Amino acid sequence: MILWMAALFQLPESDREFIMGLYSRYREMVLRRVRSRVPVQEAEDVLGRVMERLVGRVEHLRSLTEEQRRRYVFSVTRSAIADFYRRKGVEERFTACVADEELENAVDGAPPMEEAAAYRQLVNRVKQLCARLPEEQQLLLELRYVQELGGEEIARQLGVSPDAVRKRLSRIHQKLREMLDEEGWR
Repeated sequence: MILWMAALFQLPESDREFIMGLYSRYREMVLRRVRSRVPVQEAEDVLGRVMERLVGRVEHLRSLTEEQRRRYVFSVTRSAIADFYRRKGVEERFTACVADEELENAVDGAPPMEEAAAYRQLVNRVKQLCARLPEEQQLLLELRYVQELGGEEIARQLGVSPDAVRKRLSRIHQKLREMLDEEGWR
């Protein structure tokens, strides 16, 4: 998210205002689409990548009609989501079990370099904590976040109801939050 803002300040003031107008107009729509396709805690990062691309194409964007601009923004969003998964390894996706607020609280207000370091520390710590969970909980996390199966498919494989899967995942997330709290990650 920080990179596009830095690039933004390199633009002339009229271009900055234009891009900020696009940001205001499309931010929530883009985030809604991104959050439906990537782990929620990664959504702002993907939004930042969308904005980086838009900042780099300000001249082109100015030449488009509003409808063309909207389509272009969503095309860039689809591309950024695809890039996210190309860059993301299976091991990284496993850490999606961290609740949004854990990442936000761990790095909120930190300078960019410290933010990245804090994120890496948190990701590594969550991996370690997940490894300490009972085997059946690790399996459930793997099915959900590595294999990316839905609740109904997981329920079928485990022979339980989808509601049971949802409750078990909720308890695992709560347990991980508590473990992080005990270590002072809030």
